[in-house]
Amino acid sequence: MGLFSRKRSAESEVPVDDPTSGCTAIGSVVTREHVRLCGQVLGIRVRPSDTLPAYVARLGDDSGSITIVWNGRRSVGGVGLGKRLLVEGTPVSSPDGLCIYNPVYTLLP
Repeated sequence: MGLFSRKRSAESEVPVDDPTSGCTAIGSVVTREHVRLCGQVLGIRVRPSDTLPAYVARLGDDSGSITIVWNGRRSVGGVGLGKRLLVEGTPVSSPDGLCIYNPVYTLLP
């Protein structure tokens, strides 16, 4: 073992190939705690505005759903109805329920 390496236990090994590892169930999301969510896009709408448009998607899994908002966008590359996404961000309460604004996202196969 070198100076900067540490021994890992077999239980803590996470496959590098699996991007969905470490995802939280949407139904157990708590506000103001950074989360990593995996789910399918259930619905999409664009809030048109002259000042600040928004691309809004509803992301769901077996436990629930959450609203994802990209402010200042009329479209988001690759994000469409039925697509699977991994998103990372901090959920907040909104009139529509829990919402994550401008998350980091990855398209899943």
